[in-house]
Amino acid sequence: MRRAVGRLGVALGTFLAARVALANSVARFADAPAAPAPSAAPPPAASAAAPPAPGVPREAPEAPRPPPAPSPPPATPEPASPSPRGTPPSGADVLVERGERLAREGHVTEALRAYSEAIQLDSRNGAALLALAKLRLGMGETGEAELLFSTAIRQRSSAPEAYAARARLRRAQGRTEEAFHDLEMAVELTPDDLARAEELSRWHVERKAWLPALAIWRRALAVAPDERSEHRAAVQVRALALLAGDLDAVAAGRDASRSWTRRALATLGRR
Repeated sequence: MRRAVGRLGVALGTFLAARVALANSVARFADAPAAPAPSAAPPPAASAAAPPAPGVPREAPEAPRPPPAPSPPPATPEPASPSPRGTPPSGADVLVERGERLAREGHVTEALRAYSEAIQLDSRNGAALLALAKLRLGMGETGEAELLFSTAIRQRSSAPEAYAARARLRRAQGRTEEAFHDLEMAVELTPDDLARAEELSRWHVERKAWLPALAIWRRALAVAPDERSEHRAAVQVRALALLAGDLDAVAAGRDASRSWTRRALATLGRR
């Protein structure tokens, strides 16, 4: 009995010594991190290749999406169209204006040089040809002036004035028929220019050629651009019709004894 109690005491002492040693060991490592508590792991994702469960309908695979279309580049604004402007004068036109200014100021030599340079730049410049011809004519160089007028006649823009200027030159030289032809051409090219029509009519009146003068004013009356021009032409027609008298087929046709043609012309003349 005593032996059993002794063994129990020895075992109890050994247990207490071991507990004290364990407490000391824990106290030595008090700052050590505690082991993390186990957490619930998320369920693994189902694999895309895993077969569907029995009884569940198989879903069609999603169609691949097309790549996005490239966005169009920003529209470039169109440049604004330039505002319409008048055509700038050419170098020849500038020289013509300079020559006219020099001629008005009495600098004839410089004006001749300006006109000549303009013609060298543009041999078809009618304004330069006319200006140089008039300047040569004023200097008494009639042959050179007539040649320049004849060259200017070939240009449409200067032909009427060139014909009229050459007509006056030839008339002054006694070349009457050539002068009449030139002035008639000028009137033909500008039928609504009453000044030229009156000049040609006056030439005919000076020769007492009433019918050609009357014909000119009748045509001017038909193409009169305004009421004032029409009135002026009508006055000239009445005056020349009186001078022509029976020579005028239109006036003579009013007589019942005249032929049907003359009466018809008279009717047209009254309209």
